[in-house]
Amino acid sequence: MHRGQYSSNVIASQTVNLISKYHASGRPFFLWVTPVAPHHGGPGEKRDPVAYRKANGKVQRFPTPYTPTWVRGRFNRAVTHAPGVPLRRRAEPDVSDKPYYIRQYLENTRTEKLRLREVQRQRAEAIHAWDAQFGRIVSRLYRTHEYRNTVMVFTSDNGYYLGEHRHPAGKGEPHEVSARVPLAVAGPGIRQGTRYAPAMTHDLTATILDLARAPKLPAMDGTSLKPVLTGPDAAWTRPVLLESRLQTLARRVSGMPRGLNGFAVRTGRYKLIRYSTGFVEVYDLARDPNELHGVQKDPAYAGVKAELLEVWKHYVSCRSDRCRDALPADLQVDVPTLRAQDANATRMKNAYYNH
Repeated sequence: MHRGQYSSNVIASQTVNLISKYHASGRPFFLWVTPVAPHHGGPGEKRDPVAYRKANGKVQRFPTPYTPTWVRGRFNRAVTHAPGVPLRRRAEPDVSDKPYYIRQYLENTRTEKLRLREVQRQRAEAIHAWDAQFGRIVSRLYRTHEYRNTVMVFTSDNGYYLGEHRHPAGKGEPHEVSARVPLAVAGPGIRQGTRYAPAMTHDLTATILDLARAPKLPAMDGTSLKPVLTGPDAAWTRPVLLESRLQTLARRVSGMPRGLNGFAVRTGRYKLIRYSTGFVEVYDLARDPNELHGVQKDPAYAGVKAELLEVWKHYVSCRSDRCRDALPADLQVDVPTLRAQDANATRMKNAYYNH
């Protein structure tokens, strides 16, 4: 039906039409809009980076999104390198602290770095093209006089590796670059500013229902974020739980829910990752926000590791209210400390990747 049309344009047009349709009903409405951009897709372009055979014989491919002609090249000057490839230094020369599937990655060559840069440029173009279409959606909300009564939530389903930990491309893994996603919320009653309290994808259901003054669903695992969106920020008192099913790992289960082979517990300062192979990673994110140096074998962190494993056991199969149990007091982090850690993480990321 829409063959040959750019997906972002089609999705925006469908959304604009639905706004007009539901506005006419006079009743509140909810729209879940999912653009494809910046996911990779066709048709292919002559500028797309070709596959590269590494020294160990493995072939690395560089999937890119299709972008309309008007946006091509717009970010060539701004994007000097892929975000996970240091501008000048070697990229994580020691990965002995990482699981075996990452230890198999070779360092990226100059050729790979240039191709990853092209991937990032095209991804930026795809996002910019969608941003233009999102402007159409906002304009329609203005014209229907719905804008002032609309809460907008922007997020993503996953982050994306572009060179971090020698990982040229991928998602669905528990490191920060893949697990952390943006969450921006705007609308009536939402206070401006950054929040440092933890948020998880399954919190969105509870949050949207709360903002809409709708009844709660029974046995929800998530927590409404409305209090920190409309009021003061809150301390990090509960864990962020991450689950994964990695194709590169054996699916042997060791105390994990069926079908999973990776699980992580993220607190305000620490992260523990446990794989089905038995391998464990521990990171002190206050000192190492880029997750370059796992401390799982460091005797100084033995107590932290043991405590995080106990937290994992508590939450691994939690349901409903049990998922909202508070962390032990020594793992909770107050707002000023979270703010300072975030500023430090930004500085350390820029120092490592952009210099």
